Amino acid sequence: MFIIDASSRKNTTFKLVKVVDITETAKRTPDGKWFVAYRALRNKTMKLNESRWKRLKEVGVTIDKVQNRKGPSSKELSALLEMFQNNHKHPR
Repeated sequence: MFIIDASSRKNTTFKLVKVVDITETAKRTPDGKWFVAYRALRNKTMKLNESRWKRLKEVGVTIDKVQNRKGPSSKELSALLEMFQNNHKHPR
């Protein structure tokens, strides 16, 4: 699963994580009724600078899409995985 922590545009991070548990609450809360526990994968976190934001947009991943909880298409997923594999080639 990919997580974009956009609490601050300046310090936004993009993580590839492993889902370790999923639960559904009996009643809906303001945050929904499904919750996911995850563990960040080692060396799979990137700070999103302007060039990475641009790359995400080029492959179709936008904050609006993420906030609406729409998962990536197979093309977008391939591009996201490539970003992590080539992380050392991008400026920090």
